[in-house]
Amino acid sequence: ARRQRPDVYKRQKYKIPKNPITRKRSLTVEQIRAIKSYRVPDNMTGVMLARDVFIMSFIMVGMNSVDMYYVGVPNNGRLEYERRKTMNRRDDRAFISIKVEPELLPYLERYKDSLGDRAFNFFVRYSTHKQFVHKVNAHLKKVGDELGIPDLTLYAARHSWATICLLYTSDAADERS
Repeated sequence: ARRQRPDVYKRQKYKIPKNPITRKRSLTVEQIRAIKSYRVPDNMTGVMLARDVFIMSFIMVGMNSVDMYYVGVPNNGRLEYERRKTMNRRDDRAFISIKVEPELLPYLERYKDSLGDRAFNFFVRYSTHKQFVHKVNAHLKKVGDELGIPDLTLYAARHSWATICLLYTSDAADERS
């Protein structure tokens, strides 16, 4: 014989919990400009690198830290890579090709891998990509505190690029119609 549920369960009302409100991760164009122009004292190289990595990610259409850590040297004016987070889940191996814009050139030179294996020398400065992003985010928090941007992380560059792109492309589409 099957066990019956006690009637007490039938009378209880179950409420589906609401999803917590996710905090806004995208920044305004003005905030991105403030980060780019943030003056870092010469003795704070970690903070300078964090600011630069944030801006580089934004310029490189929101490239994330692990891909920035491993990306190869530019080829024919493009950075090409397979996105590590999703490469094993897609038939195209999450292949991405980004045009090297003129704004990126000073950063490519400043953080150039002298061995020529990768675009940036972050793997020489940090033993793992996890250490890299941890240090970058710790220093970005300092930048954010100075600029009044709470809990600034590298992820905000990625999210901001996508949001700003969507806003400007939809505004342009509205103007054309």
